[in-house]
Amino acid sequence: MKTPTEVLTAELRGCCNGYVGAPALASQCVAALRAAGWIIVREDAIKLAQAHAKG
Repeated sequence: MKTPTEVLTAELRGCCNGYVGAPALASQCVAALRAAGWIIVREDAIKLAQAHAKG
């Protein structure tokens, strides 16, 4: 499973023609979101919680 930073790095590289600053920017974005109180979870965790809630 990839970390939020790894996923964001891959997305930045994909949309910005191999942007070399992607890892640093991704780390800063994830850190800023967490510092602001955001909780970052993987999509599979959301799907698991939704399936559990449905019963």
